[in-house]
Amino acid sequence: MENLPSRVQFDRLILREDALRRTVLPPKVNRFTGARARDGQPRTMYSRDSNVDYGPSLRVVRRFCGIVLFFACWAAVRHWPYPVNYLSNMLKVAFGVCIAFALLRNERFTDVNLNYWDEALAYIATAVFPDYFEAR
Repeated sequence: MENLPSRVQFDRLILREDALRRTVLPPKVNRFTGARARDGQPRTMYSRDSNVDYGPSLRVVRRFCGIVLFFACWAAVRHWPYPVNYLSNMLKVAFGVCIAFALLRNERFTDVNLNYWDEALAYIATAVFPDYFEAR
């Protein structure tokens, strides 16, 4: 336990490392190598050290997948002879509800993060897809 640095030494080390990072100029970005972070390390599109917050968009994607999965299971169990028709109708109702929420929350149609408008468009696209292939 004697070899471990104390809290004060650890804080000084972190401060010294931050000062070194500030003095180093960021490397040039090559269009073939991709974007680089401020500290010169390559950055992936979705990484933990990214400055972009994907939380709201991921919540919309999770909510959409959960609702579509629930509707698909409900239509398969409850409305057995023609579950695709009922699934399409439920997704169209979800489209209307998302449009209402987007209007009530006064959300922008084009935003950086996904919102109710994007979810509504996903519902209507998913609802029209089975109707297109349904042969009557």
